[in-house]
Amino acid sequence: MQIELLQKYLDEKLVVDQLQLSIPFSNMIANGMEVNMLTEGLVDRDGSVLDYCRLNNITIQTWSPFQYGFLRVCS
Repeated sequence: MQIELLQKYLDEKLVVDQLQLSIPFSNMIANGMEVNMLTEGLVDRDGSVLDYCRLNNITIQTWSPFQYGFLRVCS
């Protein structure tokens, strides 16, 4: 919905959307796979933005895909 509202006031077509997508922040992918489960991934917190972009040919640009400091390496 937010993309459509923004598009309404632009002359150019939106073709890229920058989204926070990384291993610790992959809920927009898990959301579509956990449809019939009672898990945290079932909750739609992003309005299915990934599906919207795919349906409307909008390229995803990942924001901070490596998230240094969030993952711990076990030794």
